[in-house]
Amino acid sequence: LSPVHSKAYGSEKEIVPKAVAFDDNDERDLYIFGLYDGGLYKYGGKDAKSISKHQLGSQIGNASVDIDRKICVVDNVFNGFDVYKMDSGNFVKTLITKEAEKTYPKGVAFADKSHLIVGGSDHGVAYIFERKTGKVLKRLKHAKKGGVETIGVRSSFNILPPFNNSVWQVQDTEDGVVLIATASTSMSSGTIMLWEWKSTRDTGRREDVGEGWTVRSVFEFFVKVVIVLAAMTYFLGFIQRLAQQWLASKVAKEVEKAGAKEVVNKSGLASLVFGQWNRDL
Repeated sequence: LSPVHSKAYGSEKEIVPKAVAFDDNDERDLYIFGLYDGGLYKYGGKDAKSISKHQLGSQIGNASVDIDRKICVVDNVFNGFDVYKMDSGNFVKTLITKEAEKTYPKGVAFADKSHLIVGGSDHGVAYIFERKTGKVLKRLKHAKKGGVETIGVRSSFNILPPFNNSVWQVQDTEDGVVLIATASTSMSSGTIMLWEWKSTRDTGRREDVGEGWTVRSVFEFFVKVVIVLAAMTYFLGFIQRLAQQWLASKVAKEVEKAGAKEVVNKSGLASLVFGQWNRDL
């Protein structure tokens, strides 16, 4: 191992790094989440120079990062977990458990390609949230009481044998199954529990096409657009036919008042004859 650089904080700043994550850029910049000050700091991966700082809350008990979507979820040490956009520090939503009686640092992690968020609590329960809606999908009872401070998640996977002199590989499956590990220091035995969660959403169309969009949602959106356009076309045609009927009725009345007679020529065009003048309509 070769040291690259180090970053130290003065005691007067009260910054205690609680969680860290690398950016996916070429410089491999570093995100740091502050425990007591609630700050999200970004530093240069090559020179440790400060790039940005965002205030996420008063304290951060723990954090997890989805670098692809540039979002993070933090334990707010109060009533659950907060989701933020990392580039701007903008708040997205709170995933509510219940108001904490003790400020345990609670584990939290993204799961199932960030469609889910799994977080602990101070009352022995681990929660599975749907990220986009914030809905609690499942409560996992790890213990009768006490904190669930440690969370680990893993999508189900297949072990692939070596190919062309390569090594054994681990490949995530697309079945929506998530393996969850929970642990608590409040349990005297130090028990680690494993859970398997099967997502109930449609896993047949899982390709992401942007934050909050899937291939299925894009297809449904375009179907709705086509239906709306078809309805508008029919409505406009209906209005046009009514207007034509109204205009024809009005013209007929004016013709009748003028004493002219209507004839139909060989081509089927209506003609009005006023004295010796013949004019096609």
